[in-house]
Amino acid sequence: LMSRRTTLALGLGTLVFLGALLLIRWHGGRGMAAPARTGEPSSLERVPHVQEAARREGWLGVIVAGGSVDVAARLEGTLERMDAQVGDSVRQGAVLARLDTRALQRELAVAQASLQAGEAERHIASIALTEMQERLQRRSDPKQLALGALSEEELATARYQEQTAVGRLRAAEAVVAERKARVEQMAQKLSDAAVVAPFDGQVAIRYLDTGAMVSPGRALFHLIRAGTQQVR
Repeated sequence: LMSRRTTLALGLGTLVFLGALLLIRWHGGRGMAAPARTGEPSSLERVPHVQEAARREGWLGVIVAGGSVDVAARLEGTLERMDAQVGDSVRQGAVLARLDTRALQRELAVAQASLQAGEAERHIASIALTEMQERLQRRSDPKQLALGALSEEELATARYQEQTAVGRLRAAEAVVAERKARVEQMAQKLSDAAVVAPFDGQVAIRYLDTGAMVSPGRALFHLIRAGTQQVR
């Protein structure tokens, strides 16, 4: 009798469990099918709307400048001044730093004095040539030659002196050109002692400080170009 009651109870429990399982499945099927009956888009159909929402919200990215450059020194020397700081906005041609130019200024003064001496020598050579040309012109006068007032030797000497004066003037002019080029070279070095911004931008990095020794090509600043930016 007890065995039959136990079997009956187990059977009723199994039926109740199966009924509950069928009921849950039936309600779940109605939930899955509801979007199709009401016209709600499926997961694949919702992708464009998700993309549009992403465009409205914005993507995660990095804003980068249109260009950047390391601004370097052109000469060897000591940094006398650093006129720009990190974060400064600078214009094209603005002086960012300056090297000590005292030695260059002394060399420029010597070169200028040498140029002045060369120009004086050229002026003296020009005067000497004019004198030799006038002397040759007087001695080449046909009247004096006809009278025999001058010998052929004196005339040849006058021609030689005139040619020598021409050579001395040309040599003096070459010296002046060489010394003038030297002065221009020193002036260019003085100009290069000032490190300037190649374009409008912002100072992102300052590599050195005042008093540091630099060599040609040594970067002093990292400059970011101002203007249109890019998104990566």
